[in-house]
Amino acid sequence: MSKSKFFTAVITIVISVVILVVIVNIIFSNSKINQGNFRVSDTLLTSTVSLEDKSEDTSKWKFDISQDNKISMLIQSNNASNIKEVYLENFKISSKNDVHIYVEQDKYDVSYKYKDIKNKKVNIYTEETEDGNFLVEFDIRNEDVVSNYSVPEEVKEIRHDGTILTIAKVPASSIKFDVKYNLVIVEDKGQINTCKIELQMPDTKITTEGFSVERLDSSKFNFKVDY
Repeated sequence: MSKSKFFTAVITIVISVVILVVIVNIIFSNSKINQGNFRVSDTLLTSTVSLEDKSEDTSKWKFDISQDNKISMLIQSNNASNIKEVYLENFKISSKNDVHIYVEQDKYDVSYKYKDIKNKKVNIYTEETEDGNFLVEFDIRNEDVVSNYSVPEEVKEIRHDGTILTIAKVPASSIKFDVKYNLVIVEDKGQINTCKIELQMPDTKITTEGFSVERLDSSKFNFKVDY
């Protein structure tokens, strides 16, 4: 065999081995995505605003206006009773605007300031459904997007929803922000299931329609099993 043919054969073998290693790595990586005992079957994002009355008398309306977002995620489970804990981690908020974010579960009287949790894990309460699956639900509140807003005297009627932002001339773009976090489920035997989540909120139509309920594409939310 000539030297050129020999080197060609060696190079061909090396390239084949490299390709094989890459393929095996891809297969192995993909095999760990969306495996295990958990699947996200439905995800809703509900957005509106809340008003805190600051009026000193009944003749003049004055409010603090906060923007509220509820994330509701239904998760299929082979055995929900085997869950040891559920928590959020790597929580990150990004916005071009000044935001005052709280993560809350009102039903359980739980509230965290974003600055206190962005480098920590946040335990989340869950609810088991009748069919053996479970619901992960919590709120992300942008507190006081407008403070001490005095409603003009010519405005005789308001709704306690997102339309107040239009009256207050708050641009929809000024209340937008991005959220990233990991939803982590730890099983009794120690298996860790992690779902990376990225969201934009709120739906800006709340300024004209008052509130919004969006069904998100749950196929984007897949659990990866860490052993």
